[in-house]
Amino acid sequence: MESKEPSRIQKNEKPSFSHRLRTIKYDYWLIAILILAAFLYAWNIWEAGEANNFYTAAIVSMTKSFKNFWYASFDPAGFITVDKPPVALWFMTISAKIFGVHGWSVVLPSILFGIGSVYLIYNMVSKRFGRIPARISALIMTLTPIVVADSRTNNMDATLVFFLLW
Repeated sequence: MESKEPSRIQKNEKPSFSHRLRTIKYDYWLIAILILAAFLYAWNIWEAGEANNFYTAAIVSMTKSFKNFWYASFDPAGFITVDKPPVALWFMTISAKIFGVHGWSVVLPSILFGIGSVYLIYNMVSKRFGRIPARISALIMTLTPIVVADSRTNNMDATLVFFLLW
């Protein structure tokens, strides 16, 4: 007589990646909020000009040599450094190396960090209070004017907020 219960080997098998992907429950409200955040933060960004000229000049200098990159040097000789921690500028420099130095390419990391911060707020609040308060928190962060403004420039604030939430 055959047993209907799965064998021990079948019980311990992990589901395949495609099975796990099909069983994921998406929060469509979160997806809509993230799309809204991407729209607000990236709207008309190709006309950013040089964004913040001071940091853009540092980014141009940082693309010239690894020493300037490492120390966030403002001048090409590597003598004067920026008065901020270099991590945010590193991401902007990498983006500028990949896409070239344009207003939108140095602002792109701030846009991505802003969108990531909205997701992190959602994730943090949903673990403690549930999905509805998490959606409200993510929407409030998305629509806060200073968050929109900081995500549209190459200041360090969007990067700082992202890593503070992480």
